[in-house]
Amino acid sequence: MTTDISIALGNIPSQIRGPLISEYEEALRASLHSDWEKLGLKAGKFCEIAYCVCHGFSSGTYAASPFKPKDMRSACADLEKLPQNAFPRAVRIQIPRLLIALYEMRNNRAIGHAGGDLEPNQMDGLLFLQGMKWILAEFVRMFYSCDINSAQQVVDSLATRWNPVFWEKDGKKVLLHQNATAAERTVITLYFSDLKAPRIDVQRWVEYANATDYKRKVLKPLHSKRPIFFDNRSDAIDLLPPGISWAEQLLRKLAK
Repeated sequence: MTTDISIALGNIPSQIRGPLISEYEEALRASLHSDWEKLGLKAGKFCEIAYCVCHGFSSGTYAASPFKPKDMRSACADLEKLPQNAFPRAVRIQIPRLLIALYEMRNNRAIGHAGGDLEPNQMDGLLFLQGMKWILAEFVRMFYSCDINSAQQVVDSLATRWNPVFWEKDGKKVLLHQNATAAERTVITLYFSDLKAPRIDVQRWVEYANATDYKRKVLKPLHSKRPIFFDNRSDAIDLLPPGISWAEQLLRKLAK
């Protein structure tokens, strides 16, 4: 998804566009791990960078790097003072007000602070994720540098509903789709294992009984095609950048 969004947001300067997409994608990964605390942290960073987009667009000059406004509420309120006939309502009203709401939730709820009897982290995390998607979709509408059909595809992909596809608890990892191949299960499992794991663990998680066959039929072809790097001496597997991209494509497909 990174390439598509980056192209679609091509009219946002790269020093702002890159961090914006990075924070969103890390939040997306955190949601797949059900790591709501990390998702909240990433949402806060995303809001700060999204504000930089609105500020740069309205002022005509983008910052050399993302910055945190001293007071998010006041900074966003200032955007509402922009001339109505010069700037779209999304930049003046809709995005700023959503940023205020998301930032407030991030700073003053259980994700940011301990307390309370019932934890709303999952619901808050899903709200963060949908808010970030909506803001990105608005930015695509405003800043797309590709053809309109490609831009629409990016917006549609942001609207795709994500469902849990991976279960992890007490050292156990399970892909919740039985039709995935052993190779697909391998790269997705590595994706949720900090991109590296001992071969014996991955083999157990993907439920492949025979070690010799697993190495010969699954790991060797993947190593040759470069989604993974399998080190025979250390008996460890690394997920390489092509494998990361493949895993994310598979997760989007399986989550539909």
